[in-house]
Amino acid sequence: MGYVFLDQKDLDFTLKQVRNLKEYQAINYDDKFIENNLDNINQILINCSKKIESLDFAPIQLESTISNTKLLPEKNAANEYILKNTKGKELIIPLHLSKYLEYNICLISDKNGNYPLNMWDILYNLFYTIIEFMMKKKKNLYLQISDILRNADSIYSNLRSDIVNLQDKYDDKMFDFIFMLPDYFVYVCRLLSDRDVPKEWKIEFVLSIIYLVSPIDFIPEAIIHHPIAYADDAFICLHVLRRSIEGGFISRDNFIKHWPGRPSAIDNLSEWYNALINVLDVDYLRNIFYHLTQKVRKSRV
Repeated sequence: MGYVFLDQKDLDFTLKQVRNLKEYQAINYDDKFIENNLDNINQILINCSKKIESLDFAPIQLESTISNTKLLPEKNAANEYILKNTKGKELIIPLHLSKYLEYNICLISDKNGNYPLNMWDILYNLFYTIIEFMMKKKKNLYLQISDILRNADSIYSNLRSDIVNLQDKYDDKMFDFIFMLPDYFVYVCRLLSDRDVPKEWKIEFVLSIIYLVSPIDFIPEAIIHHPIAYADDAFICLHVLRRSIEGGFISRDNFIKHWPGRPSAIDNLSEWYNALINVLDVDYLRNIFYHLTQKVRKSRV
């Protein structure tokens, strides 16, 4: 692994530590998850738009149905949306993702029902990735983190490319930690192989990077090309990082040893945390992460 610097011995040790977990879907998007959380997702976006004037999108309150039905794709006999891209390829959207599709259509289009010509390609690519990801999620936690660590270099490279492009356009101190998400990813991969870190606290780091690489987000990066699209990922990662250090589970020396960026980053955690609190519904995100970690700990054998 060229970027993460984990050799096979480190990788085997890391995976052995989560091998004893029972079957567990780390981010469980069941049939009701998206539908039940649309209001919370939308509120996060509204809060963001109120706080940051430079945002180039206008969140729309999603009703139970979209008023402009011309924006909706056709449905099949099973009442599933048939999403077509501009090349004519078709993708059947599972029923439990139909509300999430409508939600993303609202984000892309304006109140008059106008949308960019590439909207259907964006949606097709997004939902193709989501459906592929959800099919893989039948794997247990061991297999999920195994996939991530074995593909760590490509994940890091793609994440860094996306972040660098945003950083060039939005060089704002408010987004400092968001711009460090590639460093966080490398840090966690290295930390997981550290034999001095308690295994039960590594689980939180495992969950944070599964959330980070998941294509299903409260603020979808594929739709909103702005650092704020990574704010929910950044908050959960920063939440775990702060807890680990302030709780004494990760020493300052261990942080400096594994952090690939500036060592002084450890002194700015509270400042970054407070900056994200100002734009996000953090209690909601905290509760989501608490729920995930509790499920993991209860499933241990």
